[in-house]
Amino acid sequence: MYMEKKQSDSRRVQETKQKLQTALLELLQEKNIEQITVMEITERAQINRTSFYRYYLDVYDLYEQIIPNSCILVAIVVRFIYYFVFESFQWETLLGLVGNGLALSLPMLILVLIMEKILKKEAMGGGDIKLVFVTGMYLGWQQNMLMLLFACMIGIVFAYIQAQKEGESVPIPFGPSLAIGSVISMLVGEQ
Repeated sequence: MYMEKKQSDSRRVQETKQKLQTALLELLQEKNIEQITVMEITERAQINRTSFYRYYLDVYDLYEQIIPNSCILVAIVVRFIYYFVFESFQWETLLGLVGNGLALSLPMLILVLIMEKILKKEAMGGGDIKLVFVTGMYLGWQQNMLMLLFACMIGIVFAYIQAQKEGESVPIPFGPSLAIGSVISMLVGEQ
């Protein structure tokens, strides 16, 4: 009986996501993505907005489900500008910024590539790895490790809550957990 409930819940989740994606695709034939609202998508899909926000953050998240490269690039440029304006220029320090970014993101990339070969499916999005690179540039490699620890704990809690609601384990975006972990690491990391 429990197994049947899990399968029907899983089917319901997939149907909900499919309806939302179909509604978005239909609306994209009528107008640009900038003009589409969550309300229009949910009305077209005949699904309430709470269900939309259970799976997606906004219209762009439904459309792309990625961390945009432009956001990553802006964060890197801002960090370099800050470095050149407020810190004394030294090649060692500049290379240290990049090293701090790579200290955690490069091993993560290698691990993800290995896991994807083993699992034969996407293990983690590239945007998450790029975000870890950026946080390393800002926080330093030690605080970045602390950030990743917090992000993993937060992600586990989100996954557990989601599994309780859906009756099974469903993929969750890791970017929000990384962002929350970064804030917590900034607040408590140097103490």
